[in-house]
Amino acid sequence: MNAPLLSVRDLRVAFPTRQGMFEAVRGVSFDLGRERLGVVGESGSGKSTVARVVAGLLAPAAGTVKLAGTPLASTIAGRTREQLRRVQIVFQSADVALNPARSVSDILGRGRR
Repeated sequence: MNAPLLSVRDLRVAFPTRQGMFEAVRGVSFDLGRERLGVVGESGSGKSTVARVVAGLLAPAAGTVKLAGTPLASTIAGRTREQLRRVQIVFQSADVALNPARSVSDILGRGRR
């Protein structure tokens, strides 16, 4: 059986606050093959934080990220040129992301086109 293209296990991200540590992401796990994955959630739910960890822009407090079965370094400094090429963030276009005049199918299909 082939390894998933991207595998995230037990991801945890915490940020320091004046009151102690704030756990922004706790226990996130998923496997992704060649299909596309849409991550939907409320503002502040950790979507961008998970993306930043996967891309190596933010180191997790715990958990692993693997690309095709190979563990990725927690930050971009430890990743190979090929890994940096293969794992990137595609930022949403705010002008069309949640435009009520467009169907969900049209909005999600835009990236594919």
